[in-house]
This record gives sequence, structure tokens and C-alpha cells, in this order.
Amino acid sequence: MRLIILLVITQQFYAAELVKLKGPHIATLPVGRDIVLTCVNEDGVLIWTSSTGEILFNKKIRYSKNEKYNNFEVEDLRNISSMIITNASIEDEGDFSCSDTISKATIQVNIEVAPRLSIAYGGSSNPGPTLPNTSSHLSISCLAEGARPSVSIRCKVGGSEWLRPKNKEILTRGSVFDTTVTLHFQFINDPNGTVVTCETSGQSSIKPITETQVLCTLLPVYLIILACLAVVGFGGTGIACLLRIRHNQTVSSQRKRNNYYTREDVKKKRHPKMVAEKDITIILNLKMGKIYKRWVGSVDLPWRSNTCVVITTMTDTARRTKDIQWEAFLRKSLKLPKSNNLTTIEAISIQSDNMYLISEHLDCTTLHSMLTKNNYCSISLTVSDVIKHVTGVLEGVDVINKFGFLHPGLTTKKVLLTKEGQVKFYDFCLADDAPKIAELKKSDVTPVTVNQFPPETLSLNEYNVSSDVWSVAVVIWEIMAAGKLPFPDDKECYLDQMSDEPSFTWPQKYLQLK
Repeated sequence: MRLIILLVITQQFYAAELVKLKGPHIATLPVGRDIVLTCVNEDGVLIWTSSTGEILFNKKIRYSKNEKYNNFEVEDLRNISSMIITNASIEDEGDFSCSDTISKATIQVNIEVAPRLSIAYGGSSNPGPTLPNTSSHLSISCLAEGARPSVSIRCKVGGSEWLRPKNKEILTRGSVFDTTVTLHFQFINDPNGTVVTCETSGQSSIKPITETQVLCTLLPVYLIILACLAVVGFGGTGIACLLRIRHNQTVSSQRKRNNYYTREDVKKKRHPKMVAEKDITIILNLKMGKIYKRWVGSVDLPWRSNTCVVITTMTDTARRTKDIQWEAFLRKSLKLPKSNNLTTIEAISIQSDNMYLISEHLDCTTLHSMLTKNNYCSISLTVSDVIKHVTGVLEGVDVINKFGFLHPGLTTKKVLLTKEGQVKFYDFCLADDAPKIAELKKSDVTPVTVNQFPPETLSLNEYNVSSDVWSVAVVIWEIMAAGKLPFPDDKECYLDQMSDEPSFTWPQKYLQLK
């Protein structure tokens, strides 16, 4: 969509009246728009200049050699000259003038960026928080990330009026702003859920953005999953049970966000999470698989320098086959909210026409290592640990599923555990790529069993949201059973070979969870 700003130059005899501007002197537009600045002059407009006085165009001839203006061009028609700014970015802000030998008209162009809005509960920015069964005090934070200019936020809980929390914090990150507001209220668990709504305001060219979620207790969800495993196993009835759980599990709404970025946007660093090659240092090679290559390195970010990170890209083979939509995955990853259960995406970068994902580096272990280490029996998980890990797994999968990702091959070996006991997910993929990635991952596992992949993946190479539910159930089983797997792990097992259902005895110390 193009917005046309009309500048009119008229020839007058008195210097005080040489320039007349038709329309606003300030234009405020959303990022990504095409902007057309048009000058009209009987004798023809000759020159376009920037706010620094740099000549951009002389008639239709590009005068400036500055790459910053590569997305600028001029069209002339008789006495009308139009300067077009294609896919305007924050860097395109400024004053622009059209002039001839004696006249000049100027307009100020401001660019706005819509924020990514998310809701956090008690410091956890995951949709569908784990809440107690009884009433309790709960803090709710609404976070608007990456806005320009900064926005105001109002909140609504249940049937309340709109509230404007006094607890407000604004963080500057380069040319964008993060705004957080926090309110406290008495939460009373409602079987139907309590609706929480946050809404932004304060941007003239961008409509208010609204995020709505439903508070409910997730505890019954994983208890039902375990009941399915313990009572009916993984046979047909068990699968149907798990499918019903996944169908009824999602209660939070998901709004559409239009903050995708093209390869050209990445090259021009039109997003605060895009970094240049010169800002990245490779320190150590990590193991290379069939799909990804990874390194440990450091990166200088606009808001934090010398940050230790994990750098990921596609292997040369995966790039050549083009089976995986890597660029689309990176674009969609930028939409993910901050979450305690996902590794943080620090930035993305392009080097030699290849795209890289830059994630936080964690000092951590895996959930599998914690569950299977030799002294596990002496330091087995407390009830609160079990609840924390199980709900962390559920919330992590819920976040990625809502944003169009799946996690083929999910096991406790693919779940990170920080020193603080926080579950972290990584290595997920676009839903459309999940069947192909599952196929590649199966080829790296010997033997392949239903502990790693659901039956439909083993037999039919299919993978969907319900497949994630299967994997989540196996992970929860391991947490409850001190690292023991529900099915034999020494032989391949397929759907038509599953004669034995897993048996599960509730650990004595976890009886209160039943």
C-alpha cells in the first residue's frame, strides 16, 4: 500500500510566500509501507534532498551514492515529481525536501513500529499459566516489545473496567522500546477460566493491538494425560484420549501479527534483532547433524555486547535439497514471545547469503541427564519439582504449537534444564516441515521406538499436533517414573506390534497428585 504526500511549490514574488505546503507538515506511517512524496511546480522540480542537505536526486538521476537510500527512486511526469520510498524502515525517517532554484517544500516523515504484545503471570511469559486450585494473589504483566514510539497499555481482568496500572517500565533497545505494566489481583479459579485482556495505544498510524488469554489451572491436564497412559496405555483408546486432551487443552486466543521480514529486510537490518557479520565471533564448533550446524560464539547486540550465544544454520545438504523452509522458520521465530520455557532468540544474521539463528547460550543440563544420573534415587524430585517440570513442558509445547511450530523427536534428551530448575525447549520446527524433519531424525536413531516417535510417524511418516501430545505424554511419564521409559527401548516397535501396554504405579511420594 502506498501513501501519497503532496508537496506544492508555487512561484511568488515575495520571499516570505515562496513555498506553500498542501497537507500535513509531518507524516507518520507504519514500517513497511511504500511512501510517495509528490511535488508539483509549474517549472518542474529539479532536486530532492535529505534532512542533512544531501542531494538524493537531480531530476530523475540518482545523485547520492549512500546505500541507505537504495530503496528510494524518483518518477517524473511533466511538472510533477514523485520520490518513492519502498518498504520504508526506521532508517528512512527524516525531513525530505523538493526544490528548484528559488523554492523549497519540506515534510517530516516518521516511521512507527507495531509492538509484539504478550501477557506474563508471576514473571512467566507463557500463555496458559499454571495456577493454584484455590484463590491466591497473582501478578499480571503486559509486555509490548519492539514498539516505536513507546506505547501505553491498559488491562482488563474478568468483567472489570479498563485498568491503567501505575507500575510501568519502559526499556530502550536501540531505536525501539519495550513497555511493561504490572497489576496485582486476587485470583479465584473459575472452571470456565478468567479472561485477561491487554491493549496498546499511543501510535497514530497503527491501530491498538489486543492480546486476550484465559487463566485456568493446568494441573488437571497432565493428570488426565497420565491417567490415559496408566489406564489405557498407548493403544487406540489411549491415542483417542490424548487427542481429546490436545483438542480441549488450548484456551488462549492467538491474534494475527504482521511482523514478518523478508531477506532484504534482514540485509538492511530493519529489525532490532538483526546483526551484521562483523558483530559475530565463532568460538567453538558443535556436533553437526543431518539438518543443522551449530557453533558456540559471541555477538555484539545493540543493547548488550559480547554476549555468549549458540549459532545455528542449515547444513549444506539440507540447503541444497530445500526440504526445510529455513528462512520462513526464522521469520516466524521473530514472532515468538518471551517465554521462560523457550531458549531466547537473541538475533538473526546473514553471511554469504546464508541465514543464521542466534540463540542464548545456557549453562544447563538435559532433563534426561537429571532423571538418569546415578544418585537420582537419593535426590528424587519433590512434588513441587514434578509440578514445575510437568507444567513447564506443557507450557513450552503450548507456546510453540500456538505459533505454528512442532517438535518432532521430542524426548527428555531434547529438553534443557537450567541450574534454577527451569525447563527450556529448543530444536523445534515449522509445522509444515515436521514430517520431513521427523524422517531425518528417525534415520539417526537406533533402534527407533515409540518412546521417541508416535506410531503414525514410525509407520506413515506423518507428524502433526497430536504427535506432539504423544511425545509430551512420554516425557511426563519419565518425569513421574524416575527416568524409566513406558516402552522397551532395545527393539523397534510399531503400531501393529504394540501388544503390551505400559504399566504405571504412582510413586508413593506423589500420591497427593492423583
